Amino acid sequence: MALYAQLQEQIDALDRRVEELAGQRPQSQRLMTHPGVGPSLSRRQFTREVKLAALQRLEMGASVSEVARAFEVNPNVLHRWRREFRQGPGNIFPGLGKRR
Repeated sequence: MALYAQLQEQIDALDRRVEELAGQRPQSQRLMTHPGVGPSLSRRQFTREVKLAALQRLEMGASVSEVARAFEVNPNVLHRWRREFRQGPGNIFPGLGKRR
C-alpha cells in the first residue's frame, strides 16, 4: 500500500509539472498528415489568436528570432504570418491552412 501511495504522489507531481509547462507554451493543434504513419509526420496548426500574439510581439520590437524561439516556430513561419497579415488584415488566417 505504501508503494501505491508513493507512485500516486509521483504521478500527481508529474501532472502538476505538465500543467505548469503547458501554460508556458503557445497552444497549437497537431494534425496527422498521413493517418497511421506516426506522430513524426504530424504538423502543428496554430490558432488565429496565437498568430496575432506573435505578430504583436514583433510590432513591439522583439526580434524575429526571439519570437520564433518563444513560439517554437521557424522564423520563416513568422515572416509568412506577417506577410499574410499585411496583405489583408480583415481576412487573415482564415483557418486550417487553406488559401483564401
